[in-house]
Amino acid sequence: MVVNLVDIAREVGLDVSVVSRALNPGRVPHPVKKETRELIIATAKRLGYRPNRQAAFLKKGSAATLMCYVPDIGHRLVADLVYGISEEAADADYPVNFFFGRTSDDFCRFYQTLRKVPHAAAICYSPPPAKTAAWRQGGVRFTLPTMKADSRKEILGYHHRRKTLLLLNLESNLDLGEEHEIGVIPRIEIDEECGGRKVAEHFLESGCTRFFYGTGKQTYPLRLEGYFAALRERGIEAQPLTRTIIRKMAKSDERCGIFVTTDFLAIDLIGILREEHIPIGKKVLISGYDDISTSAEIRPSLTTVHPPTRQEGRLAVQLVQKCIAGEEIGIQRLEPLLMIRETSGVITNKRENLQGMEE
Repeated sequence: MVVNLVDIAREVGLDVSVVSRALNPGRVPHPVKKETRELIIATAKRLGYRPNRQAAFLKKGSAATLMCYVPDIGHRLVADLVYGISEEAADADYPVNFFFGRTSDDFCRFYQTLRKVPHAAAICYSPPPAKTAAWRQGGVRFTLPTMKADSRKEILGYHHRRKTLLLLNLESNLDLGEEHEIGVIPRIEIDEECGGRKVAEHFLESGCTRFFYGTGKQTYPLRLEGYFAALRERGIEAQPLTRTIIRKMAKSDERCGIFVTTDFLAIDLIGILREEHIPIGKKVLISGYDDISTSAEIRPSLTTVHPPTRQEGRLAVQLVQKCIAGEEIGIQRLEPLLMIRETSGVITNKRENLQGMEE
């Protein structure tokens, strides 16, 4: 049985209009007394009431729609994000339109479309970068992108006009020191510093005595800062990984931990260590970051940090509904998970072998 406003009004002994105002807060101070509103909300939950968001927006002359911009990348994390948004939107009775893009032009076209949709709310992944900012900290060179001026203008314009915008994962993809105006917009961040810290703690618990790190052109500073911080608390400094160090590892008896800031680079490193005949998971432990699909399938399987993007997608829909209701959101953070696998010494279940190739 579908519970509606009339059922709730009958249960609490109030007029339907009062129940409607209590369950659909607007941008102005709410006219329903706090105690009355709490009673109505509690009754609605007890009866199993689900608000018909579509109907509420149709009364204003337009369908309710979530507009989502996500990267056009064939990546498990993007797929999980899309799944999470879709699942929660279906539960909340919101239709969703997804826009996939890689360039600043794609991003601006998304916002141009968004402006034409009345009563829409937007969930937007970090915009494509225009240039890279670089700086040194503690002897380490960090890099992060900044966005194009037209992308910045579109984001700020939409936020100031409608206040129904939620951004995702800015800290790992933008230099927020340069983009301080963007940093005030409500957003969800996956705590990358926490992820780096978990890697260092795992290496320490596994008996490593020397610690290294590897990066690509984009260094992901927060991932490294968490790794460095956990080690410095023990009086240990991590060193950048080089070919010379790898060759020395082959002759050393010390147990080493290597944190690489992406899984793609970590998988490349596995190949390099194999060339030097270094036993991975025994003498040398490796962790990547991102938990791409390949990480669990390669041999040895890669220890890595898993960003909970499916959970992030579900949370994004919940928070954007609060934006629609005029509530303050701020910054919400999610904790990543450390997936411990064979490159850090854990033997996983034996996988299926190609027939005829069994030993």
